[in-house]
Amino acid sequence: MPWTIADENQRIWSFHIHSYCMLPHCRIETIFTTRFSGNGLRVILGDASEARAILKSEGLDYFFYSSELDFHDYFLPFSSLFSPDNIANWLAVRWTDGTSYLLTWRGEPGTTPMDDKFLRAYRNSVVTSQAWYFDSPVWKAISDYIERHKGHLRPFAPPWCINCEGLEPVR
Repeated sequence: MPWTIADENQRIWSFHIHSYCMLPHCRIETIFTTRFSGNGLRVILGDASEARAILKSEGLDYFFYSSELDFHDYFLPFSSLFSPDNIANWLAVRWTDGTSYLLTWRGEPGTTPMDDKFLRAYRNSVVTSQAWYFDSPVWKAISDYIERHKGHLRPFAPPWCINCEGLEPVR
C-alpha cells in the first residue's frame, strides 16, 4: 500500500531489509541495497534541519517502518532527525495499517502526528536491533578526520582497528 501513495519511482527508504517491492515503478530502498545519501555523514551527524534539507533536495521524502519486521538501519536512528526522541518533531504518518507506517515530512498534506503506539514500537525496534554498535562520537571523529583531510586523504586507522600499525590514527 505505501508504494501507491508515493509518485512513480519516488524513493521510499525502508528501515527493514524484508520490505522490498517488485512492482513496476516501486522504489523501496534499504541500507543494504542503495546509497542512502550523497551527504550521508552530514545527515547522520548533522542537525535535523540540515538533514531534512539534504534529504528533500535528494528527493527522499518517504520512509517505511513496520513493527512486525526486524529493524536493519544501523545509522539513522542515531541521527538527530531519526532518533526516537526527535523523530516526531520532523516526520509524520502519511499512511498506516496500525503496524506498518509510511512516514513523510511533518506538515505535509494528508499527514497525522505520530502517536505513542508508533513511538514505543520505533524506540523498541531501535533498542533491540543490532544498531547498538553505532557509537556516534566515534563516527563523528572519523567524519571530522575525513573532512580535515579532504584534499589529501590517505588510509587511516579507525579507533577500533587492531592491526593498523603505520597508519595515522583518528583521534
